Amino acid sequence: MQTSYLDCKGVYKVKMLKLNLIIIGHIMIETIYLNDGEVIGPVLGSPAAYSSVAASSLDTKTGLATAIGKDMPFYIVKPIIESGVDTKGVCIKEDNSRSTKLIYDKVGNKKVSYEKVAPDILFKDIPQEYLDSQAFFICPMDFEVSLKTISELKKLNKLMMTDLGGFGGTVSTMHPSTGSKKDKRLVKDIVSKFNIVKASLEDCFYLFKDKVSYGKAIKILHKWGAEIVIITSGEKGSVISNGKDLIEIPVFKTNAVDTTGAGDVYCAAFLSEYLKTKDLYRSGLYASAASSILTEKTGGVTISRVPTDEKVKEKIKSFLNS
Repeated sequence: MQTSYLDCKGVYKVKMLKLNLIIIGHIMIETIYLNDGEVIGPVLGSPAAYSSVAASSLDTKTGLATAIGKDMPFYIVKPIIESGVDTKGVCIKEDNSRSTKLIYDKVGNKKVSYEKVAPDILFKDIPQEYLDSQAFFICPMDFEVSLKTISELKKLNKLMMTDLGGFGGTVSTMHPSTGSKKDKRLVKDIVSKFNIVKASLEDCFYLFKDKVSYGKAIKILHKWGAEIVIITSGEKGSVISNGKDLIEIPVFKTNAVDTTGAGDVYCAAFLSEYLKTKDLYRSGLYASAASSILTEKTGGVTISRVPTDEKVKEKIKSFLNS
């Protein structure tokens, strides 16, 4: 059940009861520069935007906790509202929203340039009713969710997942591989707070001092305290470890047009299925199928790009029968 209303600042809101998943991280105004020269945007972007819209589209009751500025255009956030995400946690705090340029090189690696930065997201910014949800997915762009905030959420004893792309990985401005001992200690402390930790193989190059295999990365992240570790590697698929079993998740063949947001949709889909089944292989397969569907179109976060539960299940059925 959901109801719509206007808050005191006149921002259109969608309120949903009994939420399953809360996404925490900045949403942003993004311009994408693809390696074929095409420029897309400005559009809605960020892990929090992709994952919240995807989770809601996959029939998971989802809330979003984020901080934006007065400069955020309505057309940018419209997909979040249209998807049915609960937006009570969207805080207008200062003048600037996070604004970025996402640039892909010839081999597909990405570089993020931050033009404007929004305020950090604090524990007090998260609506009280969000604290009763089943799970939290914290997916920052660049450490905008502090260790203090994470620690407060950890006390609630709910399922906690993070993507390390914004905690020392690819899109962060601080990388433990080249940073100080204090920087590495911070990332280790952050990892220790989460049940599930996801990183791309590209993230691992920034997280660890030496170039590591996904096997070595998994061992390190388990040692740092993660119970479940997910490493994604684009066209090579992904692997999931619970410390005992190493589960290989196949990639779904597709005509990929734009891979931006694929990892974020993977996380949203994984959590959506894992909250229902607690099955790592089934959740990983669901996530892989969902992320492949997203890559078939371009244009940032849009309703037409993100997969539905029906489309994901059709994709899996076709894969299993092939």
